[in-house]
Amino acid sequence: MVNQNTNATRSVAASICFSALALVGMIAAGLVGCGSISPFLGAQFNSNLINPAGGGGGGGGGGGGGGVGNQINCYCELLDNEREIDIRVFNCDPALFVTYRILMVVSADRTPDANLNIADVPCMDLDGDNLADCVTPRNTQNARGRLPGFLPSSNEVLNRYTSPAGGYEVLIPSGSPIGTTATVGCVELTLDRGDQLLIREIGSIGPFGFENPIPNNPALGDPMNPNEIGFEDANLNIPVPEYIVFTTDAIQFDCDVETQECSQAAFRYTDMNGFGIVGEPFPDIDSTRIQGTRCFESGIENPSVVLDLTRNGGKQGFEFSPGATIDFAVLIRQTAADIMPGQPSVVWRMLDALGEQVDGPPAGQETSGCFPPL
Repeated sequence: MVNQNTNATRSVAASICFSALALVGMIAAGLVGCGSISPFLGAQFNSNLINPAGGGGGGGGGGGGGGVGNQINCYCELLDNEREIDIRVFNCDPALFVTYRILMVVSADRTPDANLNIADVPCMDLDGDNLADCVTPRNTQNARGRLPGFLPSSNEVLNRYTSPAGGYEVLIPSGSPIGTTATVGCVELTLDRGDQLLIREIGSIGPFGFENPIPNNPALGDPMNPNEIGFEDANLNIPVPEYIVFTTDAIQFDCDVETQECSQAAFRYTDMNGFGIVGEPFPDIDSTRIQGTRCFESGIENPSVVLDLTRNGGKQGFEFSPGATIDFAVLIRQTAADIMPGQPSVVWRMLDALGEQVDGPPAGQETSGCFPPL
């Protein structure tokens, strides 16, 4: 069940924080940690660190962000091939089935409503360069004293997300006060920009909510079948989120410690019916063992991956690219004694909107049979 309230006060361990890892080498002693930094304030903070001037890295001053620049301010500045992502999950264990849950999260401005004098503001070219711009730069408060949401007050854009094809639903409704929170699993999300939060959950969800696990491929590792790869579950044409969060309310996925968001399971090794394997080795995989999450990359309580809002080739290890194809591979299950510190159980391979590989498994990680050839 999703719990919602308007209390913005949170404990250090229980808040999602998207802190400033871009400068971790210089300020690790002072800024790494959760405290009261919420996901959407933290994302704004991270953008400031990358581009301290804020407001449209491409140089569009005044109202908008200036088209294709070094910083993306909002959805409108995305190119057509950057407005959706694909996520595929591959099962690389030759003996066990796999289930998973992943949450897409995006902030949005108010839903247009003529009765409330909320205008429909579609993506428009504001500076004559034939590229759509943002009305308000990302790190500048709008006329209502709020940081703008990633999605504008546009019926066209919001309908694209909330249509059956888009698959998003409202978690925190339009018009909610800044500081409104909602809890999914043991992860708390906070409205710190825009007026509403939208979410979409993807996963191995079958008819009537039952698990539909990804099958094993017994031929993996067979020298007579060297070209075999793990079976996959594909989620294509997802309207691009701001954050990919590894959490769920599904009761099959445990949260070991309620105040430790990294302990929320997002992948499970199961039998053919989707029931978790009992006993040793671990059936559940939480974000401490998922490549790309802040939990794995930096050891802070943050089970998420963040949209890269730059165009300067500076994507960091905890970010995903607009328009990306993200392949997650669930590796062969290991015992607690076999898992080394810093060793993932889920790795990724990422292609950008142009099909170029921009991230991959850690160096030396064995992933044969996990990914299809490029």
